[in-house]
Amino acid sequence: MPSQVIFLVAILIYILSSVQSDSLLFRQGYIKFAKYGKRFLYFNVEHIDNKLLNDNKRLILVKTKSLTVLHSEAVRNLTILQDIIMAKCNIRKVENNAFFNLPNLTSIHLQDNHLREIKQGVFNGLPIKILSLQRNIIKKIDSHAFDDMPNLYKIKMNSNRLKEWDSNWFQNSPKLTELYFRRNKLNYLPPYSFANIEGSHVLNGNLVVDTKIFLSRNKLSKITPASFHNLKKISQLYLDRNNISEIPDEAFRDLEEIDLIYLARNKIHEIKEKAFPKVKKIGFLDLSGNLLKCLPYKLVSIANQTNLEQNNGTCQCVSNYEMRLLQENKSNEITYDHCNI
Repeated sequence: MPSQVIFLVAILIYILSSVQSDSLLFRQGYIKFAKYGKRFLYFNVEHIDNKLLNDNKRLILVKTKSLTVLHSEAVRNLTILQDIIMAKCNIRKVENNAFFNLPNLTSIHLQDNHLREIKQGVFNGLPIKILSLQRNIIKKIDSHAFDDMPNLYKIKMNSNRLKEWDSNWFQNSPKLTELYFRRNKLNYLPPYSFANIEGSHVLNGNLVVDTKIFLSRNKLSKITPASFHNLKKISQLYLDRNNISEIPDEAFRDLEEIDLIYLARNKIHEIKEKAFPKVKKIGFLDLSGNLLKCLPYKLVSIANQTNLEQNNGTCQCVSNYEMRLLQENKSNEITYDHCNI
């Protein structure tokens, strides 16, 4: 009989501890309130709220034990909190409403964790300007995971495992200006990929073309005319270090204005005459490290600077273009090598 009682008590203790464990955010962890500030040790934390933060505007969570899930209302009811930094915390999942009632929050940094998926309901409606999710293992993002983020201007998704771009992302997030998706595994840009992206924004009363899209070091093999449909103005576009072999006619059919475009270190052997049919001016065009032997003169004539270094065979073509530019009194610059003329 006593042994049965002991056994039942042991089961009860296990059940109670399991329930308690599920309600805990972490068993033990250090929190800082400034980048170079003092660390404070906390035990058995269920929520991060005013009891922990008081009047601090920055939350930096470091070196926690048992934190794998940011459950609902993990961080809540902090009216003056501005920044959340939870890097290298072994976080594997963020549940809906994990960040609750944080009206003055400006940034969330969850880089260097083990997140695999971003679901709708985690970040929607938050007032943040910056969202950092780089260096996780994210493979999937819900179609509406980044909708209704009225202040978001920078998102960092570098060094994840995304294979697919979703044209539905970023609905009603009108201020988004900087998109960092370097070092993923994107192999295709579907039609209307950037339908929800505005190329220009009002800054201090002036309309400024300031949007930057970073897609370097992915697996993109081609650009279709529909991929950049309706993207009319953009500051910088980075498509370098992919597997693109050709820039077809109408590839950027709606693009009217761009300052910098990087297509370096692809496998481009041809750029069609009408690849940029509406563009009147390009600040800097980088085509270095490709397989080009020539390119349309129109493209050289609208680019202030064109980099054609490490393209074997462009020598004669570029030399002719330089003479033509000189005859037309144009100051466009072309950089190239492998030429003994």
